[in-house]
Amino acid sequence: MHRRSPIGPALLVVVAAISQEVGAAFAVGLFGALGPTGAVFVRLLVAGAALLIAVRPRLRGLSRRAWVSACALGAAVTVMNWCFYHALTLIPLGVAVTVEALGPLVLSVVVSRRVTAWLWALLALLGVALLSLAGVRVGHIDPVGVGFAAGAGVSWACYILATARAGSNFPSLDGLALATALGAVVTAPFAVASIDPNLALRWHVLGLGVVVG
Repeated sequence: MHRRSPIGPALLVVVAAISQEVGAAFAVGLFGALGPTGAVFVRLLVAGAALLIAVRPRLRGLSRRAWVSACALGAAVTVMNWCFYHALTLIPLGVAVTVEALGPLVLSVVVSRRVTAWLWALLALLGVALLSLAGVRVGHIDPVGVGFAAGAGVSWACYILATARAGSNFPSLDGLALATALGAVVTAPFAVASIDPNLALRWHVLGLGVVVG
């Protein structure tokens, strides 16, 4: 029997984390023209369009269970990005990332029976405590921003569970493509109110939006 190497999944986790946070760092540059909700919309719009073109998911004949899983995944990814982007308007990126990462970490502890999972959880909590103490010395950390980051963490954990569910109902990346497109559609009406049309159509804003997506 062929034994799968653990290096592949570990590298995928690292790449996913880097992609999420680097995208968020670029997204901060969109807040002035689009606002955090507008930045979420642009990210989902570009990512959804790219996935729909690349994957071309089949829509006919989908079961009710498949649609429910796609909607759940779309809700998770939309709320996750919305909470995280609003957190970035109130607290530093490093603090927001650390608090957000507690969501999937707690999930890993809950579903795992290994003692090492608890060790990683304790180390992460220690890191959050150190950041909090540093924030008290350097400046005030907005509790509302921390709340948004915590909401992003909970949504991230829900996103992981919803991805697993969608993966059992869709082939390949079909579920993620539909979920991202649905998130863009739902976010669009709320994004209109926060977008400055005089700034949104500038070439550097459009280019940054593509990079973030």
